[in-house]
Amino acid sequence: MATDSTGLSGSATATLQVNQGPSAPTVEISPASPGTDDDLGVVIRSESVDPDGDAVSYSYRWYRDEVEATSWTGTTVDASATSRGQTWRVEVVPSDGSASGAAGSDEVEIGNTAPTLSSVSLTPTSAYTNDTLNANIGSADADGDSVSASYTWTVNGSTVSASGSTLSGVSWFDKGDRVAVTVTPTDGTDSGAPLTSSTTTVLNSPPTAPGATIEPADPIEGEDDLLCELDTSSTDADGDSISYTITWSNGSTSYGDALTTLRDGDTVAAEDTVDGEVWTCTITPNDGETDGASASDSVTIGSAEVDYTGSWDIGSSISHSCAYGLVSINFRYWLISDLYPSVSLTSTGSGQPGTMSGSFTSDSSIEVSRSIPGTCTETYTVTGTFLDENTLQGTFTAAFSGGTWCFGCTTTIWDFTATR
Repeated sequence: MATDSTGLSGSATATLQVNQGPSAPTVEISPASPGTDDDLGVVIRSESVDPDGDAVSYSYRWYRDEVEATSWTGTTVDASATSRGQTWRVEVVPSDGSASGAAGSDEVEIGNTAPTLSSVSLTPTSAYTNDTLNANIGSADADGDSVSASYTWTVNGSTVSASGSTLSGVSWFDKGDRVAVTVTPTDGTDSGAPLTSSTTTVLNSPPTAPGATIEPADPIEGEDDLLCELDTSSTDADGDSISYTITWSNGSTSYGDALTTLRDGDTVAAEDTVDGEVWTCTITPNDGETDGASASDSVTIGSAEVDYTGSWDIGSSISHSCAYGLVSINFRYWLISDLYPSVSLTSTGSGQPGTMSGSFTSDSSIEVSRSIPGTCTETYTVTGTFLDENTLQGTFTAAFSGGTWCFGCTTTIWDFTATR
């Protein structure tokens, strides 16, 4: 009530409402020990309380190394925005719509992130007793650190003492063993989760190729049996016992009538061979599970050697005289001495050429000659081919060198066909 100077008075009533701001919430950043690849999120552990009972809402301010990160105004920060060593702080400000209360805050330091493995595999995928297995890894590190790894190898489920990214079969595994490796990555600060490869089962190693030789190397038709010899044995990395299979072919035709001399089917009878044929033997090893690489040898069948020794009639006499009778040729028969590959022909009759010596130039051709030196040198030559065992066809040449000292003797050639 109020009274003025005249004694008059009056009164009025007014109601005032005073708003009180909400209390500070209790907040935490999750995870409490984040790495570079962790998203940051804020969790309100204790809600803000408004004394007036008003509804409370929140706003968020994030700080990276004490500098506000204005791009992030919600409850989370993406991992892509963080790096190892940074300090992130969040302030959560409550509001009742009229007034803001004290902020709740929390901060964390971004720690090291352990490396990860995406894959572990073993090569070669088909492994044999004496192979070396290699562990191949796919790795990543969110901090960009260099990644190294430790390796734990197991054979048939038991850990072996070998370390490193390779495992030698010479020392650690055999046919049928099951091999695996567990790899643990590290960046020098933290180790990541280990990862184990698929199991590799060691396969059977086939035997190595043997050595094969046909004896004799130069067989004669109808005379020589062909023997396929194992001159170098196969070896087997697994220590398996080795057996051998021998097969024959004549050209492109398989041969199924082989005899046995030392090993089953190692011999072809001489009576089955013909001049000019090419015979091949193939030896294939087997360790009871797998054939190994084969080895082969081939020979060409030669013709039977013919002895041309004897007296050969050239049909009619070869008669020639020159140099006033100093040179005289008169004969009808050759006496052939066949000492293959050497051969000699001797004329029977009076005068030259006498005995000429030479050799076979092929299986059926010969060349023999005789030279008589002097002021006029006489050279007698026979070249010929045996058409069969009893027919020789060729030429006889009498040649003279010495100019006028030969007194008119000139080179003369006679063709002949001789029979035995």
